[in-house]
Amino acid sequence: MKSTLYTIAFFSVLFLGCQYSDDDETELLDPDIPVEDLINGAILNLAYQEGEAARLAGVWTSQFNEADRTIPYLLPGFRDPEDFNDLWGLLYTNGYILALRAEQAAAEEESPFQEAVAKILRAHYIAETALMFGDVPFSQVGDILAFPDPVFDGQAEVIERAIDLLEESLAETAGEAITDNNSILTGTATWAQFANALIARYNLALQNFPEALAAAEAAAINSEEAEIKIMHDSIEGSFNLFHAFTSRNRFGVITLEESFLYKTLISDGELSRADDKTNDAARYAYYVDSTSSMEYPNTSNSGFFAAAADYPLVSMPEMKLIIAECAARAGNLDQSVMALNEARGYWDTKFGTGNYLDYVSTDSAVQPDQLLKTILLEKFVSVIGLPTLYDMARTNNLIGSTLNGGNELAQRFLYPQSEENGNENFPGHHSVFDVAPINQ
Repeated sequence: MKSTLYTIAFFSVLFLGCQYSDDDETELLDPDIPVEDLINGAILNLAYQEGEAARLAGVWTSQFNEADRTIPYLLPGFRDPEDFNDLWGLLYTNGYILALRAEQAAAEEESPFQEAVAKILRAHYIAETALMFGDVPFSQVGDILAFPDPVFDGQAEVIERAIDLLEESLAETAGEAITDNNSILTGTATWAQFANALIARYNLALQNFPEALAAAEAAAINSEEAEIKIMHDSIEGSFNLFHAFTSRNRFGVITLEESFLYKTLISDGELSRADDKTNDAARYAYYVDSTSSMEYPNTSNSGFFAAAADYPLVSMPEMKLIIAECAARAGNLDQSVMALNEARGYWDTKFGTGNYLDYVSTDSAVQPDQLLKTILLEKFVSVIGLPTLYDMARTNNLIGSTLNGGNELAQRFLYPQSEENGNENFPGHHSVFDVAPINQ
């Protein structure tokens, strides 16, 4: 692959910290940057999903907890606009604008497959940005000369347009593996499967349940091998970013102690979900360091937070539980329970256990008044990071998570200070507790 190592090195530097700027956008207009390098840069930047954004989502939803409270670092009430400058830069300069430039260059070169991949990446970046922040710049982003101060478009409109881009990409990417021409993603899925999975996630966020169900089924992520993951290695510089943070950069900051995830997975206690069909011992050990009295994340080779653990952008449990939720909301209880059982069975396949017996229609956990909570709780203990924050905000904490730092549910990230300083169309700040437009 031409210039792959250069691309990875260059965009890795950008990944470590960057704020959106006009100069950055202008540099990406260089016509000599190959389309392949632009696409690979945007793919590499997908690692933001396992960085600061995922850590915040985990603490805010109580999948994790913050151990060092002397100077609160991750709790929602202690975040300021300046804290989101770098994430905004990752999403726009290193993500959306890079993908847009790749799409434009691919169109100029009449390369429909590369154009479609760039559309998928562009859709991902802008939809995730909207889900994290609310209303965001979209329609005027990418032409700095014509629109130096891009307007903020409505959250729902942005996500709907992202879905359109994903649907436009399907025909050209149906048979193309996500691993082709990059050394960043792993899994047996095609780009079209990735696109359908994102269509499912974003329609779910908009509460378009029939469309979300259809897309999740079309994604056909039916095994761990088909999951779309970011590849990692035990070599320094290639670590899983959760591992790098928890074991190297800020050891001791994140713990699972007293988190809702911890209280749910332990075998006893009033919040434990253990019953005659559910034994979470293996999953608990996967997440939690059993040698630690503080319930630190399991960063050993067998843990979710291992140095070489590939990080899922889309997982089988997420897709199966979207099907389960949407079917339940439509009253299709048999389909819902079947998908729920498949999501639970994933863990038995992974761990080689028999800890998750199939639910049947007579079980109390899948009765009509309990089924949604059972599904969402299964998703909470299965999908770490941003999708859980989106679910909690969308359902107003239907699962009853015992939130960290108070009883108020954090809804979204703060607009960055850099955007207020540099965009005359900045709409003003909101609180992390202000409900996003799509959830009002």
